[in-house]
Amino acid sequence: MTTFTALESGSREYNRIHGIVRDTYGLAAEYYCIECEKPAHEWAWQHDKNPQLITSYEPLCYSCHKKYDMTEEKKVKMRAQLICARSERGNQSEYNTGSKNGKAILGDKDVLEIRIKYASGNYTYKDLGYIYGVSYLTISSIVRRQRWKHLP
Repeated sequence: MTTFTALESGSREYNRIHGIVRDTYGLAAEYYCIECEKPAHEWAWQHDKNPQLITSYEPLCYSCHKKYDMTEEKKVKMRAQLICARSERGNQSEYNTGSKNGKAILGDKDVLEIRIKYASGNYTYKDLGYIYGVSYLTISSIVRRQRWKHLP
């Protein structure tokens, strides 16, 4: 399998080939993204093809282009940077979760009660929201464990 090296963004060759792609196919915005079918934003080089050929470019929206260009190597590097940043400042998330968060209206005990009461089938999200003084959306996210994930 042949591997190709990307053209350096902004280089003369990069600008030349992108100009030819635009002249040949028009603006990427005139097409739909090949990944998500939203309006395309950019012509993106397909990494398994020769970047010197205009047939190596496809229309992608900005977010799909960004995801596509995120190589495994970049992902590993970003994860490592994130881990380093967390270790330097300490893992604050464990100190700011649940009732330890200064803005919390509910306590750990309340959340456990909410989950038990909802599971009983005798209460709706709205009922529990009224009882505990929070919105039904908050109750919903607690029951579905989108919030207060650290509790069983």
